[in-house]
Amino acid sequence: MGDFVLVGTWPFSDKAVSHTAKLLSANENLVTALVAGVNAVEEDPLLGPYFVGKGGMPNAEGVYELDAAVMRGSDLRVGAVGALQNIVRPAAVALQVLLHSPHSFLCGQGAQKFAIDHGILYESVGTPESDAAFQAREAAVLAEKKHDTIGVVGWQGGQVAAVTSTSGMAFKHAGRVGDTPLPGSGLYADDQAGAAAATGEGDQIMKYCPCFQVVEHMRAGLHPRAACEKVIESIGARRRAAGQSMFFLALVAVDRDGRHGAASSFDVWEDHVNGTVWQGFPYAVSASSLDQGRVNIHVYHPSPSSHAPAPAGKAFPSVDGQ
Repeated sequence: MGDFVLVGTWPFSDKAVSHTAKLLSANENLVTALVAGVNAVEEDPLLGPYFVGKGGMPNAEGVYELDAAVMRGSDLRVGAVGALQNIVRPAAVALQVLLHSPHSFLCGQGAQKFAIDHGILYESVGTPESDAAFQAREAAVLAEKKHDTIGVVGWQGGQVAAVTSTSGMAFKHAGRVGDTPLPGSGLYADDQAGAAAATGEGDQIMKYCPCFQVVEHMRAGLHPRAACEKVIESIGARRRAAGQSMFFLALVAVDRDGRHGAASSFDVWEDHVNGTVWQGFPYAVSASSLDQGRVNIHVYHPSPSSHAPAPAGKAFPSVDGQ
């Protein structure tokens, strides 16, 4: 078993990070382990309300269209799928694209046929809860929840990779694809520099290719946290100069030396599934230096400060500060 570091967006990614860590400890390769970890989240209907996999959110027509991508840092190879229907594990399909297709990105019916041809079977994505959300058209409420992606980046012995997956914006226009599967926007990985993943408002994120920017800053020697902060600060400055407010964005990263970091454009986030309020951006971390499978939740604070107290009536989770 080689040394490894894993970082995932949001506390719910702890399931993916833990599963990946166990596979790496059993000598699985980095890319396969990362995809299997994300698959564990995609398959869990209890995690669907986080806009991922089984029980994620349908589009405006009540159809579930999922996006995912895998990027391997050794050769910059990408496998991605968009607007994929009737497949619960889009990250598994993205891996098959990376491994077996001459192309990098497949969408819609073509992606679905490719999945079936490679042994990934049809499966209903919806659950009674997500179907009911569509019937109630809770778009106004769900739009405020602003976390719609799992992204996990990994480092093992000098190699890096990234995996992302989402059901996308609730009640989006049919065929809409956000930043999640787009290399440079939703994810990027290069063994010579590092890997990054993004989460937030996809239609804004894709304007700036923040993950590519983070990787380039790490290539220049910045620590992953500093690289993430610099990208968010740069985007914010440009928007302010244009009279625009900053949008909801968070980034996680790991560099070629196995250092990790994160940054966000927000300082408070409420988990609408369990009601926990976090003072900052929470993300999951595991490493070979920890007990096998152990995951710590770190919290990034945009301004220099200690952990702020939780609002009255809310339990503030124990965390490992970065």
